[in-house]
Amino acid sequence: MVGRFAVCRLAASFATEQEAFILHGRLQGQDHETAIGLTKDKHGDSKVRIDGTDGHKVAELALMMPMQLITPEGFTLLNGGPKYRRAFLDWGCFHNEAGFFTAWSNLKRLLKQRNAALRQVTRYAQLRAWDKELIPLAEQISRWRAEYSAGIAQDMADTCQQFLPEFSLSFSFQRGWEKETDYARCWSEASSAIAC
Repeated sequence: MVGRFAVCRLAASFATEQEAFILHGRLQGQDHETAIGLTKDKHGDSKVRIDGTDGHKVAELALMMPMQLITPEGFTLLNGGPKYRRAFLDWGCFHNEAGFFTAWSNLKRLLKQRNAALRQVTRYAQLRAWDKELIPLAEQISRWRAEYSAGIAQDMADTCQQFLPEFSLSFSFQRGWEKETDYARCWSEASSAIAC
């Protein structure tokens, strides 16, 4: 994943006595070539350059080079907690849905604000402002995850069949709340338990 550097590997990436390393290259599109560069210093700070201009974000590079890699460490998709599977789905949605990153960022921000407000409020009505924005975002992100999951399920099963022909594997998406239950109702019921 672009932008994820392990600290122990980062130090090994520097030549002796150097303060930073620079990675640069060119992306060849059908009718356009894009010059890209990434500078990473010993403190972990990054600078991204695209077509000669600085100030870009690492996420912009990720948008330009969509890929999903499953390595031996990818076993955590199976035996790790749900956060690893969500991260895998979110990475795929990030590349497949134009509005995903904005919606996902807004959802994270709203959840953080709402969780902070939970420590201070005494009535559920005080949380409704967050819920009004949060619920549609969570439902949309869940739909995108379900669509992406459905789109790759057969490919995943086929790939697993090549390596584990003695097993029959299937993949399905299960959201974090009951299928028949409206997400807004889940939030309302959970929130009303704090105080009325």
